[in-house]
Amino acid sequence: MITFALVYAGLVGILWAVQDRFIYPGVYQSVPSWVAMSRPASVERVTVPVADEVDLAVLYRAPDPGRPTIIVFHGNAGYPEDYGFLYKSWAGSGFGIVAPVYRGYPRSTGTVSAEGILRDALAIHDWAARRHPSSPLIVFGQSLGTASAVHVAANRPVNAAVLVSPFKSMLSVVSDKMPYLPVSLALRSPLRNDLEMAKVRSPVIVFHGDRDDLVPLSSGQALAALAPTNPRFVIVKDAGHIDGLFGGFMVMAINRFIVENSQIGVLN
Repeated sequence: MITFALVYAGLVGILWAVQDRFIYPGVYQSVPSWVAMSRPASVERVTVPVADEVDLAVLYRAPDPGRPTIIVFHGNAGYPEDYGFLYKSWAGSGFGIVAPVYRGYPRSTGTVSAEGILRDALAIHDWAARRHPSSPLIVFGQSLGTASAVHVAANRPVNAAVLVSPFKSMLSVVSDKMPYLPVSLALRSPLRNDLEMAKVRSPVIVFHGDRDDLVPLSSGQALAALAPTNPRFVIVKDAGHIDGLFGGFMVMAINRFIVENSQIGVLN
């Protein structure tokens, strides 16, 4: 019994010590050379101060008059540059783009934390709203980025939210994978999308792969069910958490949704 208790305590200690490496792996990875040496042609690199001694690296494009601005929150092991194929399309339509790198990740300053990332997301929204007050704002998030997107949509006026591979909460995902550990006590980043979603009043569209083995399809469906606006839920056939997403149909659906919800004066 004592041996079991020691082993169990050790597992809890390991979870406490290494969890950030799994939730925020980009903090501990070198930026790939293709990211460091290039940028999508449609955007520029700027630095946005979001808190005392925290400056975020941001890919930015100003919107054309009357066009929306898309605020992009990337996945936990990704980069804003990953969405260059979307930026090209959006820039061609005159859309603005604001795509920050999370605090603590290479190129941004600060220390990574759930609370800090969510605060920064609101600050990025406010920066974009001040800079382009007549531009409708759309939030876009993938995987970890859906926590920032939902948080902004729940606490700031936006026209719409696009969520790709979202989770009900980080707490529920980790608890399902480690059912015998006291995850609720040890997890520093519970990221409770489920508590935020009920406050989202803007239109929402969700895309989720039917072969996602990291965040189950059921987790995304459970989150969508909590939204009061009856989100559109698109199951992407033969897609995993990342692989198989963003085919031509999905990109067209994203762009059509943005256009449908970008009319000035319909801000929710």
